[in-house]
Amino acid sequence: QFDVNWDALPEALDRFAQFFISPLISGDGVEREVQAVDSEHGKNLAVDGWRLHQLAKATANQQHPWARFFTGNLETLLTTPTKAGIDVRAAVADWHARHYSANLMTAAVYGRHSLDELQRLVTDAFEGVANNGLQVPQFPSDLYTDEHRGLLVRVVPIKESHSLEIQWDIPPTEALYRQAPTNYLSHLLGHEGAGSAFALLKAAGLATALSAGEGSGISSRSFFSVRVELTQEGDARVGEVAEVVFKYLELLRAPGGVSEQIYSELAGLSELRFHWRDKLPPYSVTTSLAGAMAHYPDKDLLLALYHVPQVCCCMRISMHAALSLCSPL
Repeated sequence: QFDVNWDALPEALDRFAQFFISPLISGDGVEREVQAVDSEHGKNLAVDGWRLHQLAKATANQQHPWARFFTGNLETLLTTPTKAGIDVRAAVADWHARHYSANLMTAAVYGRHSLDELQRLVTDAFEGVANNGLQVPQFPSDLYTDEHRGLLVRVVPIKESHSLEIQWDIPPTEALYRQAPTNYLSHLLGHEGAGSAFALLKAAGLATALSAGEGSGISSRSFFSVRVELTQEGDARVGEVAEVVFKYLELLRAPGGVSEQIYSELAGLSELRFHWRDKLPPYSVTTSLAGAMAHYPDKDLLLALYHVPQVCCCMRISMHAALSLCSPL
């Protein structure tokens, strides 16, 4: 990903495409990249978000690929492999050959040129990328087994804060993007009005904020989480805070808990935000589009990317299926 002045786009696209057509993968280039990754990892050590991400991996099924070290560092990427007699540069070249293929790649280009000109530029630049007919990697769904669920882990953060995060691993809902069931759950759980879980927790002096939503995952599993920012009193009574969240989920699972009226209102608000959203920087637009193109069909791309529900049929089935997964165990 890159951005340049609009009149430099043709030449820049050609240079960018060469990374995938005929990458150098030189020994000194690989070593410089390892050093850059190691430097980035060093900065991540003091960031709570990264520490929690690695903690989630450490408490997952250690036989699953997802549980591996996420970013890498000098030791894992260069020192240890070299000691084991592995040619790191050759390993990188082999990895490129096994995983890069035109049929698995997407590109999004944003510029002042006409659509016809942009299409021509992209076609000319990338037509040399080899299509090796590779398959999209698939991973097993046993990311968390029963022995890895129902755990309470207490963490001392780098940045002073008090919070509770409840997380479930669920089947990814991207195939249900037209119904967007987890958006509905996020909306209700994150609601701050009268009768909401947050309103009750705030009135009791236990919480200052509550958010919920589905995060990123892998082909077979995704993550849905509820995060509550706690007061000192809430930190001392964290069990009660968790109980309020689970009781609220019980209400949603009960008859009448899934409301078509609320779902329709949410769909309408999502569509309104989509049509009237602020213009985003080109860099953000292309990055988002390129990622989404690997998951959604062209005709639904923009609506799916911005989480706009498109159909109400089977809505109740989708909601109850999602709710059934958000249990204490």
